[in-house]
Amino acid sequence: MNSNLLKTGKTEPFSFAIYIGFFAGLFGSIIRFIAHWFRFTQFDNSFLIYDWFVNLGRSSIVAVLLGSISFIIFSIISSVIYMLLLRTKAGLLWGLLYGVIWWTILFIVSPLLISWPTTDIVLHLDSQVFELCFMLVWGLFIGFSIAFEFTDEASHEPIYAK
Repeated sequence: MNSNLLKTGKTEPFSFAIYIGFFAGLFGSIIRFIAHWFRFTQFDNSFLIYDWFVNLGRSSIVAVLLGSISFIIFSIISSVIYMLLLRTKAGLLWGLLYGVIWWTILFIVSPLLISWPTTDIVLHLDSQVFELCFMLVWGLFIGFSIAFEFTDEASHEPIYAK
């Protein structure tokens, strides 16, 4: 447990957002790897960095590891953004909306603006559904974790308080 939390009873927002983002990215990378392995989606872990590392091959171990690291970094940055903008918003809806916003940016807007792997792949319905559901759960994890930490007043009360 964070020693600062034990001393002050308050959570440091940036370190907590980095912590949540790291685990969202780690678990998300594992889920994405399994989903790609079972062909639920056309995108593997390297979809964020594919344009920079095309010569590695999409299924090489290096591409998978670099892709996982890039998704963890993306998740950390995204959770810090959520913490800065929406940490006081309670409820599940904000996290779901955050996931939809990132899905729209990554899979709708980005292919229209820049060269992105989605421009080379005609998305099948199963990939579209998986990516939307994945980003919903990912956004929900980040949003609810951060919102719960900063809006749940009962967890900040002393144990003996009623």
